Amino acid sequence: MDLEIRVAADYEGSCWEQRSKRLQLLMEAEGLQQQQPDISHDHDDIFIDLQALQEAMRKADADCFLDTLARISAEKRSSLSTIFGQVGPSGNSLLHVAISSGNEEIAQLIAFHFPLLIFKKDVKGDTALHFAAKSGLLDTVRILVCCGKDFSGTDVVSLGAESTSSTEGDRLLRAKNVHGYTALHEVVMNKRYDVVQFLISADPEVWYYENKEGWSPLYMAVKIYDMQIFQLLLQAPIGHGHSVKRLEGNPPAHIAFMEGKTEEMGKMNPEILHLEDGKGRTVLHWAAYAGHNIDTVCFLLSQCRHSMFKMDNKGSLPIHIASKRGHIVVIKEFLKHWPYPTELLNKKGQNFLDTAAKSGKVNVVRYILETPVLENLLNEKDVNGNTPLHLAAMNSHPAVVLTLTWDKRINLNLLNNDMLSALDVSPWISSGAPRSQYNITLCALWSAGVCPSLDLMIHKQKGQNFKRQNPRKFDYLKERVGILILLETLVVTVTFAAAFTMPGGYNSSDSPDKGMATMLSKPMFQLFVICNTAAFYCSIVIIPLLGNYAILPVEKTQESDSTEEKEA
Repeated sequence: MDLEIRVAADYEGSCWEQRSKRLQLLMEAEGLQQQQPDISHDHDDIFIDLQALQEAMRKADADCFLDTLARISAEKRSSLSTIFGQVGPSGNSLLHVAISSGNEEIAQLIAFHFPLLIFKKDVKGDTALHFAAKSGLLDTVRILVCCGKDFSGTDVVSLGAESTSSTEGDRLLRAKNVHGYTALHEVVMNKRYDVVQFLISADPEVWYYENKEGWSPLYMAVKIYDMQIFQLLLQAPIGHGHSVKRLEGNPPAHIAFMEGKTEEMGKMNPEILHLEDGKGRTVLHWAAYAGHNIDTVCFLLSQCRHSMFKMDNKGSLPIHIASKRGHIVVIKEFLKHWPYPTELLNKKGQNFLDTAAKSGKVNVVRYILETPVLENLLNEKDVNGNTPLHLAAMNSHPAVVLTLTWDKRINLNLLNNDMLSALDVSPWISSGAPRSQYNITLCALWSAGVCPSLDLMIHKQKGQNFKRQNPRKFDYLKERVGILILLETLVVTVTFAAAFTMPGGYNSSDSPDKGMATMLSKPMFQLFVICNTAAFYCSIVIIPLLGNYAILPVEKTQESDSTEEKEA
């Protein structure tokens, strides 16, 4: 057998062969040549014998272990199958114990003669290969993998091993513990470089396997900042395109960028640079979002220019991400590689000027206005008919509105699909933006000469008249104003009453100060009188103003209705 030759070569000059033959004779004496240990049940009656064997293993003496094994088998009249079928409290077999004790020779003897134990998992889901890989025992790892491939048992699947591969050895290499770690994950985490090389050569497919956190071994190598292992993993054969796709969700290029290891991306297969994360973003999306490393953007565009045209799950291209973040340098680099900006649209039909206007990035808006070749973007409409001015007004960005309206090339009175101008879409009750921000936006639109849409009142067939469009806003506003009026009325009442019920009362003696407040000379009393008077007069002034403010929407709605009736 090829395995026997390899084992003998590894242990030339040792007694490994003699010990192996001795164990073989013990098995033959019981007629166990074809029998494997029963590891599906525990045997509590000989648990003490398992403890004795474990102690012999920890002495790192293979002869002592075999002596103990023969003695226990004879004294307890227990077969070797029963003895090796034993597991400890944590579900670990004798093979687990041998490896964790660092006794490679005993571990290899057990693996060679009882290969079914190689696939046994403990309570954490770790196989013997997990133990050996974690400890960096390369010779033992080799023996386990070779024995696993040569083993033709039929009970492996019942032990919890993966069932996606065609050979038992592949199942062993791809077996995961409760954390989703394969043996390759363990060696990467524990930085066992020689074992990494062996495992990826034994089964390159395991390179793609992810743990429960979604980390492949390559992703993990970048995460733990071990570029030596990273380079070793990159040397593994990539396989076909569909195999590379299995890295999507947590692509290694993304984590390399996030961890600042951008120079390592240049050593990756170009196919990896095209992979997307869980939100559909390529590494170029990430670079556009960060914006601080233009060299990385240039490199990515040279290697995967096609990523410029990939939308993420929200329908945005990388140039839209850069525009939303205000990264002008990144935008310029994109335009160098694709000088047709009108074709770079997101799923809403918006160009990167629309995105900048919507996000309030006035620096990007100014750059576009100052760049003659981008003039075609200024009045472009999205799928809803909104221009950049509409989007800026809609989101109450006064600086962008002012910048756009000062440019004579901007058509101020374009209507969207709802027949609304930029003035009409400016929200009456701003959702999210401060009231002052909305007021400045509205003033900027009025002062620039943006007119309300006449079509708003004549397109009844589209159900877009003013009354139908904002009834909830009017009701909400009237309710809020009503509450404010009630509060101001209470303030007037209380302050008026306070003027007649002064703290401390009045002087009732026959002195010249008769009828005056007793605390008149006290500074705090004087402050009280001033504040009370101010509150009284302010409340009186505000009540009619609020009342008028509440009536305006109703009057405007009635005026709109009467206009429509006349037109009809």
